[in-house]
Amino acid sequence: MHHTQVISISMAVLTGFVITVSKQNREANAFLSWFILISAASYLPFFFWNLGMWKIGDLFSIILLPSNALHGVFIYFYTITLTGQKHNSLGSRMLHLSVYAVLLVFHITSFIIDDSPRIYGQLLTKNTLYIVGIGMINSLIYVCLAFIKMKKYSADIRDYFSEIEKRDINWFLRILITPLIFFAISNAGFWYAFFKGPTPLVAIIILTTLCVSMFIILSLLINQPLIVTQNRDMYSLINSGLSNQTDENPKYSRLNIDLPLQKLYAGRLEEYMEKEKPYLDERLNIKDLSEQMKIPYYHLSVVINNIYGKNFYNYINYYRVSEVIKALKNEINPDVKLIDIAFRCGFNSKSTFNTVFKQQTGQTPTAYRKELQRKG
Repeated sequence: MHHTQVISISMAVLTGFVITVSKQNREANAFLSWFILISAASYLPFFFWNLGMWKIGDLFSIILLPSNALHGVFIYFYTITLTGQKHNSLGSRMLHLSVYAVLLVFHITSFIIDDSPRIYGQLLTKNTLYIVGIGMINSLIYVCLAFIKMKKYSADIRDYFSEIEKRDINWFLRILITPLIFFAISNAGFWYAFFKGPTPLVAIIILTTLCVSMFIILSLLINQPLIVTQNRDMYSLINSGLSNQTDENPKYSRLNIDLPLQKLYAGRLEEYMEKEKPYLDERLNIKDLSEQMKIPYYHLSVVINNIYGKNFYNYINYYRVSEVIKALKNEINPDVKLIDIAFRCGFNSKSTFNTVFKQQTGQTPTAYRKELQRKG
């Protein structure tokens, strides 16, 4: 049992260290590292109690058991920092730690004045139950806030980028769900131990889950794309657009783009797309396009959404698919690979190409090509 605790805590420390020193998205990953380290450290009191080192275990329990309230906070910090939605000051971040601070003071006070008997020799009383319960609720609230931010981010990147595979929510979700599973299992284990009594099997399940979580997180972060800087650029542009939406500056106000002006911009946009073919640039985003056309980006975004009923991602990839179809209909050499054609037409990902092509045509690129060859 002691060996399992030592191994799991050591692996968590190693994971936290590796994540922290990684150059990719370092600031965001620091919060994930704190989540991991605090999760592992939460089991130090039980480690020392099991060794009969009661005072050391008590000291760690006073500090660490209220940290249940921090798990969701660090998940939230990780989310908003990685997605670039917010860059909180130290003072603002400290405000989010207030629930932990209150629970810590309450736990210290209850330790001093509470003479309740220990449970199985450990400093677990009804006050502990309240502290852990309130901390869990606080964490769940922050996890919900994190998922709300993720949903907003998922919509925003489709209005800004023409290629989203590396910054899409799918790999991001896999990273977040892993520690959340551990959070759920560890809390379930705590409640079971409190009411039914601690058992080696429950402890081993929790610690094994911790080890597996560390391994999964490390494997997911090895090829993590660098997205924080680009995301911050995106939200900086979005926020600057919102700041221009005032009655004092109606020309550049989203609320004052009337239908005739939208149609005027739409005509210019169609002409530019047909003649200049900016979609052939695989890194094209709405900022680039707005600068090329000298149209405010938030005006361009409104036109694409209102006139064409699409987000920027779907709008640009519609042209890319159309370009692929033209190439297939006019192809001279049928031995050219589909992916090579796709790359020439602005795609930089095979999975994105296949997905978007099928959504637009109802067929896979391979099936579409074969049908053209059969008809030809």
